[in-house]
Amino acid sequence: MGNVSFKDNPDRLYGIISTPENMENLKTWAREAGIDESKLFDFDSFVQHLEKQKEASENSSRNQSTYVKLEDIPSLRDGISFHFTPSKNIESILSTGLRPKIGDNSSGGLGKEALSKTFISYGLSGVLQLYNRLINASFEQPLHSIRDESHIAYLPEVSRNRNGNESLSLLEGFEFLRQYMSDNVYFIADTPLSKYEHELSEDDITSINKQISDLSLPGTDVKIKPKIKELDSLAEDLRNKLITLEKGSEEYNNILENLQSITKERADLTITLRQLSLNILNQKRGAMLNESENPVLEEVDYNEERLRWVNQLANPHNTHTRIIEDEEGMHGVKITSDMLRLFSKNGTSSSSGIDFIESIYPYVNENDAVSIREDFNLIPLFIEYINLVKQYENQGLLVKSASNSLDVVDLRDISKYPGLEEFSKKLQEFYVQKTAKTNSEKGKKIIESLGLETVDLQKDEPYMSSTEKALSSHEKELEGTIEKS
Repeated sequence: MGNVSFKDNPDRLYGIISTPENMENLKTWAREAGIDESKLFDFDSFVQHLEKQKEASENSSRNQSTYVKLEDIPSLRDGISFHFTPSKNIESILSTGLRPKIGDNSSGGLGKEALSKTFISYGLSGVLQLYNRLINASFEQPLHSIRDESHIAYLPEVSRNRNGNESLSLLEGFEFLRQYMSDNVYFIADTPLSKYEHELSEDDITSINKQISDLSLPGTDVKIKPKIKELDSLAEDLRNKLITLEKGSEEYNNILENLQSITKERADLTITLRQLSLNILNQKRGAMLNESENPVLEEVDYNEERLRWVNQLANPHNTHTRIIEDEEGMHGVKITSDMLRLFSKNGTSSSSGIDFIESIYPYVNENDAVSIREDFNLIPLFIEYINLVKQYENQGLLVKSASNSLDVVDLRDISKYPGLEEFSKKLQEFYVQKTAKTNSEKGKKIIESLGLETVDLQKDEPYMSSTEKALSSHEKELEGTIEKS
């Protein structure tokens, strides 16, 4: 080692690591020795350097067809679907694709899915509806529901020790989601719809669903739908009982076993109900015309929780692939790795969920429904917040998160961030104004939980004027957007 001159052989030196407090002395020594200062690291920056090297290596090893820029997609509204996932899942998804499954949030006591499915958002409206739902949910949910392994690392430091029944503030929610989506990526896939001889109207679907109530288990007089509702009621009672018991106790285990038995019985019944009512559905829509093309999605499909057939494209934020039956049983169509492409701003490497929303939102027009249920369209304000944070990054005002590798806004003192207090006020005024304008019960509850001041639009025109100014130009353009329920 003593015989190597790094000044004469700079390629032999990979890096020099030291403690943060010694970096200035190390830089002085490096300049005197003629050593490249970019090879000097403290421990944290060295780990980040290795991660970037790994990512660069993975990117270079991938085929360029892996990536896609939005401008290279012929249509963002039809025949295309989106799926966001943590960046750590990139390699496994590129290897195995998106596999149909019953996830943690759709099984047992948490949900009522009976068949393994692949869930995606369909088209521009669908992906924006889900993104906007995430923004709204960031401050609606109690903290205990987002202190799980997948989300806790992104919670702002200021909220870490707060009561689990409390929620994040609007600004805290924005920062939480900014961090979370910075660590997520978007997969995009062509997902053609199945075509049938006859297109089903809403009246047709309503008629089919009325007939479902009269269907009985084959060979019996047991009505399937009432039986499922009876099981749902029993399961709800057991879940309420379960949360009062000590986990692992004998009584707890007995009730859990009973609940699992009921869940399986319900799943078997709902699959039977689906199969019996599928015959009724097929009589109305006729034969599939493009089965040889292996379509990925059905416009009309069965909802196992609601026990009814629904038009999936009425709520495109949460659609699932077409149900098929093969040697593996009954399940949703798998989206294979060769069907998937990663969203990329430059076409050569993956980009984050933050880059995604900034890139896709300009494609929106007045016909695109970007909100669901009582959600307010907060995407323009979220993008405004993203741009503020970029300014703070350029000014060196961000701090290193103690729980992830991201540079974050320290919300314990927002006064050191120029314009952030004004933005926070603008965000609150916008939410209050939209709640008053729509008379949203959900919005009223959020305002009450956050301790915000309400407003009566009939009595407070000056306040109305100030909050109208909070609307971004894009939000004003979309004021007439239909909010689907």
